[in-house]
Amino acid sequence: MDLDNSPQPPREVLAHYARGQEDERLEREEGKLESCRTEELLLRHLPAPPAVVLDVGGGTGQYATWLGARGYRVSAGATRAGLTGQPNKSMPSSCSDRCIT
Repeated sequence: MDLDNSPQPPREVLAHYARGQEDERLEREEGKLESCRTEELLLRHLPAPPAVVLDVGGGTGQYATWLGARGYRVSAGATRAGLTGQPNKSMPSSCSDRCIT
């Protein structure tokens, strides 16, 4: 697949992830609903742990960390280099961080 012709994320999106503040956004008041709802949907639709989960577009690993703490085996990554931001330092050993190109 030729990535040169693929849609590019807006510069604002790239800048947001480059600042490494995605974890903070999900923990602030305005991100709590998104975080809680996403967690609820994941638990509803994923098989029980220790299932293997691929978190594509994993950003900083916020959800991968959350799933890993619940016993899931998680591989987290992004579909484009540079969009993973800064991997979460608290990611459990059940998670691996890699970029999928």
